[in-house]
Amino acid sequence: MFLWFTPVSKYAVALAFVVAVLDVIPMIGATLGAVIVSAIAFATDVKTGIICVIFYVIYQQFENYVIYPRVMSRSVDLPGAVIVIAALVGSALLGVVGALLAIPAAAAVLLIIREVVVKRQDER
Repeated sequence: MFLWFTPVSKYAVALAFVVAVLDVIPMIGATLGAVIVSAIAFATDVKTGIICVIFYVIYQQFENYVIYPRVMSRSVDLPGAVIVIAALVGSALLGVVGALLAIPAAAAVLLIIREVVVKRQDER
C-alpha cells in the first residue's frame, strides 16, 4: 500500500511480491526486501528513497518487536520477551546465523528447564 503513494507506483505490485517472498526468511527477509525496494526508490528519486528507508525502518521495528514475538510465542510456546532477548543475544554473538538459530536454541533451553530441572525439583 505504501508504494502506491510514491513515484515507484508502477512497480508496486512487483516490489510487494519480492518483499512478500523475502519476508518468509525469518529475521532478515524483511531487511533484504527493504534494501531492494529502497535501492529501486533511490534510483527513481533521492527523496523517494529516503522516504522508503524511513518507512521500512519503522515497519521493521514494529514487525520485529510487536508482530514477530507474538507469532513465535504461539508457534514455539515461548514468551515474547524471551524471543526478543534471544534474537538480540544471538545476533550480537553470531550475527545473522545467530539470529536465525537463537529462537530454536531458546526453545530447546526452555524445554530442558521445564522437563528436567523443574521435574527433578518437584520430585524432591
